[in-house]
Amino acid sequence: MERKLEDTNRRVQREILDKIEGLGHQLHRTLITDLGDGSISPGTPIQNSSLMHAERALEIRYGHKYLRQVYQSQIKSKQQRSNESLQEYEADIERLVHLAYTQAPKEFLKQIGIQTFIDGLLDTEMQQALRLGRHTTISDVLVAALEFKAAKEASRNYKPKV
Repeated sequence: MERKLEDTNRRVQREILDKIEGLGHQLHRTLITDLGDGSISPGTPIQNSSLMHAERALEIRYGHKYLRQVYQSQIKSKQQRSNESLQEYEADIERLVHLAYTQAPKEFLKQIGIQTFIDGLLDTEMQQALRLGRHTTISDVLVAALEFKAAKEASRNYKPKV
């Protein structure tokens, strides 16, 4: 009886060691290679399809390749919220532009930012006034928008003395 127990114990230990070694080899085969464009690729074929599925799910959920399309869609539909200050609105556009177009030239980023800012403003008079300016950065547009807002508010509050 003791001999059978020892044999069973050795057999179980061998099986455990074999499984651990097999998992080590499998893990070695699943090394990930960065392709440089934000996407990933397995270094060698993966035998375990559930592991491959898990990697793909993580890439879809957190990978920049898929999020770029989301950020680009958000830029196209970006509108200033009624409770959002001009500064908050500008900062959000800057963030989205840099996330959506990570490798685009700076001049392109500037133009997309400027157009998105102007197009999404709630105040149509401000939009018209800003379209007439020759702005080179989104910061320039923000300053002009703040000046326009201040001038508009000052004009509304001004009452001539009788």
